[in-house]
Amino acid sequence: VRSSDADADTPEGAAELHCSGAVAPSRSDDTWMHIDHASVRSYSCTHAADVSTLYATFDTSGLQYGPGYRTLENAWAGGVACLRRRPTQQCTQVHPADLDDAFCTGVLCANGGSGGGGSEGNECRLPFAVDGVLQQGAPGRLWAAVGRQEGSEALWVRLGPPDHPPQAQLEGFQSRVLRAVTPAMQRDRFMTSW
Repeated sequence: VRSSDADADTPEGAAELHCSGAVAPSRSDDTWMHIDHASVRSYSCTHAADVSTLYATFDTSGLQYGPGYRTLENAWAGGVACLRRRPTQQCTQVHPADLDDAFCTGVLCANGGSGGGGSEGNECRLPFAVDGVLQQGAPGRLWAAVGRQEGSEALWVRLGPPDHPPQAQLEGFQSRVLRAVTPAMQRDRFMTSW
């Protein structure tokens, strides 16, 4: 992903590189991790998180989630959440709103599940990097489970139906604080079509 000023007289090589990656078919050594969501909840989750407070905190830090992107129904401390059933995948194997709320579940893992820490000190955190991703279609109600990778600040993220291989599996997920100075918060309304 690159960007440049369209009006500037600069060679194409002067475009700023933001990120890069590679896409490849699954290999035989790729391992899908099954997650027993009930045992994850009972082991690492001590209490329910307030989903409305989580979204309100995101809103005050500059991330406005419209109704189509508010898919978390229930969430628990430690990074487990149940997502609203989607009537259609809209021509996707993994719907972007579902994947985004799986990332949001990482906030519950990071702050112990209070639901009020969508960003530390109202700092807006956005996805920054991921080491590896596996994706596939999967039927049924989706659950998100997130945990800290041993010896790292990075997280693993799983999104899928209970006791089945995930729809999406990410390793080495990292977020960063958005550092932007804006004179006033601007609220734009867009309709996303996939």
